[in-house]
Amino acid sequence: MLRNRILGPIPVAKTIRASQIDNPVESAAMPNSRQPSQLSRRDLARTMTAPLRPKPLPPTTSLEYQILARATFGRNEASLEELERFGVDGWLDYQMGHDAIDDSECELIVRNAAERNDTHGASNRLMARALFSRRQLACRMTHFLNNHFSTYRRSTADVSETQEDEAFFKTCFTNFRTVLRVSATSPAMIDYLDSASNTAASPNENYARELLELHTLGVGNYTEPDVIEAARVFTGWFRRNVRHPVTNLTIRSHFDFRKSLHDPGPKSLSHGWSTQGVASKRGYLEGFKLLDFLAADPRTATRFTLKLCQYFVADQPSASLLAEVRAAFINSGGEFKPTLRALFLH
Repeated sequence: MLRNRILGPIPVAKTIRASQIDNPVESAAMPNSRQPSQLSRRDLARTMTAPLRPKPLPPTTSLEYQILARATFGRNEASLEELERFGVDGWLDYQMGHDAIDDSECELIVRNAAERNDTHGASNRLMARALFSRRQLACRMTHFLNNHFSTYRRSTADVSETQEDEAFFKTCFTNFRTVLRVSATSPAMIDYLDSASNTAASPNENYARELLELHTLGVGNYTEPDVIEAARVFTGWFRRNVRHPVTNLTIRSHFDFRKSLHDPGPKSLSHGWSTQGVASKRGYLEGFKLLDFLAADPRTATRFTLKLCQYFVADQPSASLLAEVRAAFINSGGEFKPTLRALFLH
């Protein structure tokens, strides 16, 4: 039996209808004949956001309450039982090993309630997992990464947001270098910041500026010539859509590189990074090298760990917390697991 995050057990059938859920939402009555994959966005939203009737939970110690308040979308009986079984340290290890957690019942709900591959399907997946998943810390971290590397659903191919979310969910406990590459090569990001129009003949600075200002170094830590040079590094990056042979709808999208549009000349940034240029079909590796360089910069650590503490702890984190989390991030080479342990156990 799957436990709703607040309301308790939910029976899961092979095909789930709104009427088969054990009254998770008092006002969420819907036609029994409609399958969740056929629900309108309005019906699905009513199902997931109508007023809930929470069950009272036993009091916890301050540390238990703090961990569950920060690392989940809301404590429930199941999460309290896990904490009692594993202890705080063990529970963090358990959650950060999310690939080993059997979350099949939640994923059945995800497939039934949000199986469409369009951008609304991506939002529905996030909501369904927030409500029903046993992998709560992974859901929280994925939501954070979606905010840090933000894109806009109306500017991208239908499936791209879903693919990006799934990629973040898979890599959310790896390291900053990895997720920075995931973001940079995401078709959603390529569409959002017009990377496909970034060519040697006519550079587009949108992604380069966002990369330096929002994803890594932060305001005041780069120059305008840096933006221009970084834009040249990413010339030729684009995404390729795979279309259904009958409907012609985009069913998959992936990163690609066009050598003919890449600037092969030498490039350099004020931070000490430079390249002699690559004229071959592997010119995209220049971009990966720049991403890795920025991921390792201490100013990136300062900005990223500040946002991490603000998301999980408070809008104005204490100086001691910021120092400890930043040190864990730098000392581990940007690995998320030791960084999150420092954050939650501070």
